[in-house]
Amino acid sequence: MLTVLTNEKVLRFLKVILLVIIGVIVSFILKEYIAKSWEYLRNKFLSVGSNLSNENAEAISTSLLNEINKAFTDEDVIISLLVPLSLADYYKVKAEFGLQSYLPLTDDFGPLGSLRNLTEILNFTLSENDKKILKEKNEKLPIG
Repeated sequence: MLTVLTNEKVLRFLKVILLVIIGVIVSFILKEYIAKSWEYLRNKFLSVGSNLSNENAEAISTSLLNEINKAFTDEDVIISLLVPLSLADYYKVKAEFGLQSYLPLTDDFGPLGSLRNLTEILNFTLSENDKKILKEKNEKLPIG
């Protein structure tokens, strides 16, 4: 059976192809936004019961980001920032930290990295010994 392609069928096919291409482009653009939004909402939900103010959580998050991003990271500073946190406090800080583009191979933030949350980055940054020390001082934190 021979199918005749009319101009109407060709135009409909081209419209479908164009919509698929637009959908793929939009999904790539929105992917990072959706991932960051989901991560933030999830951590905000898990932070219910936190005693930290939003300002304190943001300050701790910024301090962690700055320390991790230093050329010579001082793991003792990271541990000192994390030890006093309850689990709910940690998730509040994690929400403020968000997702960062991080490349574990070079321990660097930048466009070549993958989006990672605070826990993932800390697990790459801290040595096994540092994770053990942190667990001994605060066993509630999901690191290690």
